[in-house]
Amino acid sequence: GRCVNPCDGACGPNTLCNIVDRKPICDCLPKFAPMTKNVAEGCLRQLAICTSDADCLGDVCTNGQCKVVCRKSEDCSEGERCVANKCQVPCVGHSQCQSSQACVNSICVIGCRSNKDCKSSHACVDSKCQDPCAAEGVCGPNAHCACVNHETICRCPEGFQGNPS
Repeated sequence: GRCVNPCDGACGPNTLCNIVDRKPICDCLPKFAPMTKNVAEGCLRQLAICTSDADCLGDVCTNGQCKVVCRKSEDCSEGERCVANKCQVPCVGHSQCQSSQACVNSICVIGCRSNKDCKSSHACVDSKCQDPCAAEGVCGPNAHCACVNHETICRCPEGFQGNPS
């Protein structure tokens, strides 16, 4: 017989393998989270929300999300590509992104996929949870706008009549 390393092929991308009681135990690399409930299937870079580079522990803050700086795709983790000098997860549709992300311009970014991803006073517009009443011209002149269950409702103020929308 020959000696076999139980870690060979046991863990997916972006993982570490440790042997405990002659069995492989998979763990995500630092700053990574499991792709599924089974860590052995691999890990993806954790989403880190930021307001400035200082929030990103050596990485850069781009559109509210920490990104790793790269020169070529080999600088990135498995499943990522180097796009515009940042490690990004390429996508064709939302399902290829983590649950709190949307596929925008073929890259996974923090955002909403539908209204149900937003609080009821907001709507998913351009993959971002936004107050639809903040947009110009949603309601007619002098009308009040409210967003209820992701829908805009236009009302005339008391004493006014007409078409609020």
